[in-house]
Amino acid sequence: MNNINVSIFKDLQNLSESLDYRSYGRSYYTLAENDRIRQQEKEYTAQSGNSHGLFSGLKYQRELRKIQQSYRPENENDRKCYEILKKYGIDSEILRKDVQQGTPPERRVNAFGVILSTVDRLYSYPSPDLTYSPFDAENCMNGAAIQDIINAQDPEVAGYLRNISDDTLNMPNHIREKYLEAVREMRKTLQQVPYGTRYFRRLQRKKLIVRYGIEKSFFRSRQWKSKIIGKQLHIRLPGLYKGLTGPAFQELKNLYDAYQTASEDFNADVKGTRLGQEGEETVLKEFEFYRNQMKVLPNIRLEVNGQSVESDLIVVSPYGLFIIEVKNLGSSGSYSIAIDQDGRWKKVMRNGKFTPLGSISSQNVRHLHGVETVVNEAFGNTSGSWIQAHSIIAFANNTVNIQNNSANIVLRSSEIVNEIRRHPIVFSEEEIEKIADIIQKNNRPALGYDVENWVKKIIVSNFEINEKSRQFASYAKPFFEICKFYTSVVYGTVKETLDSMEYDPAGDL
Repeated sequence: MNNINVSIFKDLQNLSESLDYRSYGRSYYTLAENDRIRQQEKEYTAQSGNSHGLFSGLKYQRELRKIQQSYRPENENDRKCYEILKKYGIDSEILRKDVQQGTPPERRVNAFGVILSTVDRLYSYPSPDLTYSPFDAENCMNGAAIQDIINAQDPEVAGYLRNISDDTLNMPNHIREKYLEAVREMRKTLQQVPYGTRYFRRLQRKKLIVRYGIEKSFFRSRQWKSKIIGKQLHIRLPGLYKGLTGPAFQELKNLYDAYQTASEDFNADVKGTRLGQEGEETVLKEFEFYRNQMKVLPNIRLEVNGQSVESDLIVVSPYGLFIIEVKNLGSSGSYSIAIDQDGRWKKVMRNGKFTPLGSISSQNVRHLHGVETVVNEAFGNTSGSWIQAHSIIAFANNTVNIQNNSANIVLRSSEIVNEIRRHPIVFSEEEIEKIADIIQKNNRPALGYDVENWVKKIIVSNFEINEKSRQFASYAKPFFEICKFYTSVVYGTVKETLDSMEYDPAGDL
């Protein structure tokens, strides 16, 4: 096998330069027949030399002349190609079918793909033995750009950003918004990942694809025209790609896949958080001109009978007590919201398919009862003097289409004040102050929610992928050199075989 490794690429280059596809199908049988005749000539020469009788000697001589006269004219280049094919055991039967006179040019190119695949089977590639050096996650966070972003944050946010060991972090929503924004800034400082999905897919298919074009002529509008038809040559190279797609490649690919998934999830998290924040700000703007009449209390968390009740917005007004749940669903306009009579919510796509969203209405009713309980217990009210709160679900955008078939109040943010003022006056200014004071005194710190550790899954992963990619590139360089050689050989073959072509030799590497 070693002598094959030394000479195989030189022989392959000679083969690509010498092979005449338009006549090789015929020439191959000429050479094969001459080889048969040459062997027969040796046998008869030996037999004639060993004959002892006059007649037997003349018989052998006569047969020998017939054999020698049956030789067919040989072409030197054809003989060179024939010897190379015999040396490496390349399947000449396939060549006979695909390379004979009159076959389409793209089939003659496919024949050379067969030769390359056979060479790939014979060649002894380097063994896939790359082992990555240990990755120091702590050190990658010490860069000046990363540290500047961390140091610019509040101490609490900075503590979360420095945590690269836990998979999830528990933080309240107001910290979450700052945390996500800081990670976005950190991501802007990162190097681009050198390999992408397309690169890994190319290596996994374990074949070289050469794209070329052939010129086709056709008659149209009383004149002959021509155009380039795109073609592809698929060359299977399992030996080459076995080394490239070994354990080291799989480890790098798994890292990249996890990084891509994390990036998509992070973008969705940022988008969802931003939409929620923008929704609450939009609703709050509707009360700017009514601050002297109403008490607007955002993000209130109460504890009632051991249960936590969180409300986006509580409005204490002369017209009553209102619990407002803010939603910013469907702001892209890609779907609509449908609410059934029993209060079930559905996200309805344009094609009619829907996804259940649960009962947002019942969630707000639970908040309503929690606020009622806290306020009435503070006043010592009984059922006869019970202060009732009103539930409103407000959409903070004018894009989504809402189909409300339930008895719940679901409206857009611009309609909230009108809905509140539609009720009769029930509270005095003094009562409004007391109710708002009770709610604020019972307000508890916001609960923490699990957030993915995006610094670990994106920032640290990016550094790890870049470091291991450099090691993989150094390891894979010999494989890529061989792959480029194969490509250049095929490129030369395509150029010689076809009248016109469009091909970038390094475009598929």
